[in-house]
Amino acid sequence: MTPKDRCINMFADKVAKLWDVWEEVGFSQNERDAQLHQMLDEWHRVGEEKVSDEMAVRDTFKSSIQENKDKIVEWAKRLNETPPDLVKDEDGQDVARLALTEQLLYYENLGEQIEKKHAAQSRRIQELRDELATLCEELEAEFGVEWRDITSDLSETRLAAYEAHVETIRQAKTKRIEEVVSFLLKCKDLMAEMSISPASPLDNQIMGSLTRENTLASMRASGSCVGITATALSSLMQRATELSDLRKERVDELIQIGDKLAALWSLLQVEEEETKAFEASLTSGLTQENIDRGRAEVAKLEKLKIEKIKDIIVQKRNDIQRLWEDTSTPEAMRSQFTPMLVDESGFTDELLEQHEKEIEILTARFETMQPAIKFISKFHDAHAARHELEEIQKDSKRFSRRGSANTLKREEQMAKQIKAIPKLIESARKTIGEWEATQKLDFMYKGEKALDGILEREEQWKRRKEQQAADRKKEKEEAAATSSRGPPPSMALHRSATPKSARRPSKLAANQENSQSN
Repeated sequence: MTPKDRCINMFADKVAKLWDVWEEVGFSQNERDAQLHQMLDEWHRVGEEKVSDEMAVRDTFKSSIQENKDKIVEWAKRLNETPPDLVKDEDGQDVARLALTEQLLYYENLGEQIEKKHAAQSRRIQELRDELATLCEELEAEFGVEWRDITSDLSETRLAAYEAHVETIRQAKTKRIEEVVSFLLKCKDLMAEMSISPASPLDNQIMGSLTRENTLASMRASGSCVGITATALSSLMQRATELSDLRKERVDELIQIGDKLAALWSLLQVEEEETKAFEASLTSGLTQENIDRGRAEVAKLEKLKIEKIKDIIVQKRNDIQRLWEDTSTPEAMRSQFTPMLVDESGFTDELLEQHEKEIEILTARFETMQPAIKFISKFHDAHAARHELEEIQKDSKRFSRRGSANTLKREEQMAKQIKAIPKLIESARKTIGEWEATQKLDFMYKGEKALDGILEREEQWKRRKEQQAADRKKEKEEAAATSSRGPPPSMALHRSATPKSARRPSKLAANQENSQSN
């Protein structure tokens, strides 16, 4: 018997029993009908409620089924995938033929796999979005509207694009960190070098931003850390520029102070112990204290210079006179330097500067003369060696005495000097000519025109050697004429054999003869 048949039989049985009771009690027909109507109404109400409840369950199933189907379609759309067939199952049968519970289970199972992929993609892109938000906040960068939506598109393409964008920002962060650390180190080094104490909130941040390992203490700005925002980097770059400019100013000023001190110490002939004591009083680095001490020392020496300006200018004039002599400056040029004529009443700093300028010019001119002077000096030494060697070689017994080895060595050295004379003359001619063309002056050397003096001495030597050769030739001719007439009788009686060594000159003597002829 089905539940439906049981309900019908049960209702009929109860009505029959009630009828028997009413018969026994004696209820009228109206009373019996009234109670039956009441009982029917109650049963109808209960039945309607039950039907309503069951229909609600049915509708819930249908709604759940539709929700699952909608989710499957939506998830597939977000993942940019084709949704599975929602009408037929894997066997090709209509899903609608199944009971609602079976349909719901089917769609739940169908959506489970795509839901897992959707959840994984959603979780990953949410992580990327959170990281991107942090990076943009740290870097003070714009988030970008195109990266705000993380629900409508969860495809692999979208995820790859998001990952690539986040990686780009990561690299930007790495580069920013390197730049910030670089400028922090530069600022700290400059502040340390110049002994600058923190004087602003930014300086305090600079001093506290790095760990002992020179890594950033934090990526976010605080009272003791500068952070890595674009504003922070810009502030660091500006501060580094300010400190670099200040360093350059200090370096330039210290160089100027050093040059002034060196000039004043030399000018005032300050004792070396005093200069060393001042240098020892300075601290290391480009400190303001060193600059202040340098300024004070310059001011002290400038005051002393004013007190001693008379002696200083007199000394400078002596230096100018000496340089005039060394450079063979002609009187016409010397007279053009009128500051030499100013008397003591006109001794001023300006006059001293004019004297120093003249010394600089003369010193520079003297330096340009040195290459030519080198050749001139070597020529005069070689010219003197010719005369010396000529005198030495007049002594025929010089090699028989003690120390003859040293004599031979000395003669060889002089012969080498003499051999270089033609080359020295050409070098002197070239360098002197170039100097005279540049300076528009005659190159003087010990009161005479240098090149004229060289050429005159060379000409004199040649004439001397020519005269000596002529004299020797004349002596030989006279000796030959005397020999042709025969010796006097008395000489013939006492003639002896000529030693072999006297008949043939030695190789050294021949070389010496050649040296003399040069």
